[in-house]
Amino acid sequence: MLFLILTILGSCFIKSVTKNKKIPIPFSFLLLIYGVLVGILSKYVFFEEHSKIIEAWSFTDPHLMLALFVPPLIYESTFNIDYHIIKKYIWQILFLTLPGVLFSTCLTGLTIKLFQFDGFNWTTSFLLGSILSATDPIAVVNILKSMGVSHKLLVLIEGESLLNDGTAYCLFVIIKHGISHDITADLIIGEFSLLTFGGLGIGVLTGFCFNEITKRIFNDEDIELSISIVSCYTTFYISENLIHSSGILSIVAHGLYISYTGRTGYSPNIKETLEHLWSFISSIINNIIFVLAGVIIFLNVSYSNILAIDFLYLVILYIAITIIRLMLVGSLYVFFKDVGYGLTKEDAIILSLSGLRGEITLLLSLIVKLEFEVDEVMKDKICFYSAGIVILTILVNSTIVKYLVSRFNKNSDREELLDEEILNVKSHLEEVSEKIIYKMMNNEFYLKADWDKINTDFEKSEQKNNDIELNILIDGNSNREMILESRKIFLQCLKKQYWSLFDRHMLYKDVVVKLIDIVDDVLDTKELDWSNSIKFYCSTKQDSWIPLIGKCYAKCTKVYTVKHNYNIVSGYIMGQRESLTKLSEIIDNDELFEKLEEISHKSEEMGLKFMKHLEKTYPNLVSEIETNQVSYVILKKQEDYLKQLSNDGEITEKLYEKFLEKIHRKEYEIHL
Repeated sequence: MLFLILTILGSCFIKSVTKNKKIPIPFSFLLLIYGVLVGILSKYVFFEEHSKIIEAWSFTDPHLMLALFVPPLIYESTFNIDYHIIKKYIWQILFLTLPGVLFSTCLTGLTIKLFQFDGFNWTTSFLLGSILSATDPIAVVNILKSMGVSHKLLVLIEGESLLNDGTAYCLFVIIKHGISHDITADLIIGEFSLLTFGGLGIGVLTGFCFNEITKRIFNDEDIELSISIVSCYTTFYISENLIHSSGILSIVAHGLYISYTGRTGYSPNIKETLEHLWSFISSIINNIIFVLAGVIIFLNVSYSNILAIDFLYLVILYIAITIIRLMLVGSLYVFFKDVGYGLTKEDAIILSLSGLRGEITLLLSLIVKLEFEVDEVMKDKICFYSAGIVILTILVNSTIVKYLVSRFNKNSDREELLDEEILNVKSHLEEVSEKIIYKMMNNEFYLKADWDKINTDFEKSEQKNNDIELNILIDGNSNREMILESRKIFLQCLKKQYWSLFDRHMLYKDVVVKLIDIVDDVLDTKELDWSNSIKFYCSTKQDSWIPLIGKCYAKCTKVYTVKHNYNIVSGYIMGQRESLTKLSEIIDNDELFEKLEEISHKSEEMGLKFMKHLEKTYPNLVSEIETNQVSYVILKKQEDYLKQLSNDGEITEKLYEKFLEKIHRKEYEIHL
């Protein structure tokens, strides 16, 4: 308990100070140093009983640490990741995580042998190589986010790291076997296949099963959140302990499946709570790992085994893994620069320096320290090199990345200026202030307020932003840029409206996922023109390579196809109309807004034509669709109302459950 108290209080203090004082030192590095400080206090300051508590933590079973700490860290990243972007970058990610990790492990091991690191044989050289191949993007991603780097690049960095960790762990397990046994080709192929493909398969299967379970739970926050946590640990347990595959890769596959479904298996009203829960758990575990690593480095590593030459070897190792990373990303750029979203030179440079080492590297080195059957000198050296590389990559790489981003990130600044010009945010904020001031001046509780000061502080500014005018006017292509940027704003707003419609029970789960996918596809195009994006769904035809099978399949699924496409098209139109209504309040440029309306009306006409065709061709089916939709909305509103009455204490729990059961029974009756 003492260790947890010290960790949480210390991490909160460090985070608060670094944030408020804008200290440029990475948070993860300060946590590691804080852990060393806790170790010093434990050894020289604390009473014996308190020292024993800290010491007990430093000898925690490494497999318990792996099973307890790693699943939430991996799961939080994967289920929050943008699946659409992952899909576009899949070849780049696979290149970096399969041959890339093997390449990195082998070259790192060869470097260790080439420079004849003291005491390292081939097995321990490649063991350390596998440990140092696991990347952790948290520190650099936080920097990149704060500096407005492309969301696509952030997803590529995070996606690569997730699969990278799983692959590095697979190599770690195989090399671990080689310490006490001979490694054969059959062993490598069999073990690697089981760890990777077995792990991914288990993850997809458990992801599907738990998603189906949560779909059948209605607005029960405690149960849904509990199942989310249980699903994470269950996936890891089945994979690691029952199938003996990679639990990390299983968690990655599980989380990606949930991301693919848009997390629609969970009730709309708990999605935000779910995000906050996993973000909190991940943050706490990240803090514990870094602080615990600092404690173990101080208490358990015998520094008599660390020689002066080892510090030189550490620098050589850092330079080597940096060059290896540059070679790897350079190869990626050559072969995959035009695949999917592609890769610019600037992005490739940032990506090559974003391979920071973190939690997984520290955990794997701790497993070696506390469990492996190698001599203590070797264990201490592996811990020393691992912690040293973590510190150097966090300090040096993140600093260089920050500098490079400030040099490269000009387009992002321009987009921000364009958005500000299109949406006229400053003017609208001043209007909001004006309305509130007028309303509150007439409120009897605020008559003594200093209204002259308030009016001065919030008065309208006549001077426009010179930077915006300069950036907009000097470029002859600014009109086209503004048109494209306004379309991008509309499409981003459209995505939010679809989620809003889903939260208000106006869209089904499978429909909102498909609509988001449609918008994402449009955002991938150069012109950002969505006028024909709904065309594919304005039809009930189903193509097949084999005509006979195609006819049979079409007949069997005709009703579903009609219902599904009708719901997609109607939801598409509703979202467009709501987006236009909202943007009409903030886009003052009539010309830009009319262009948005023009494209929207084209796609709306296509959708309405299709819906009218269905009304004539399948009148009974359309009537059933709309009846079910209205019934669904009514039932969900009744459910929300009951929930509110229960929360306010106006009805008893027994009465709440009684009416809730009746509502759920009606939902099943209309096949929702």
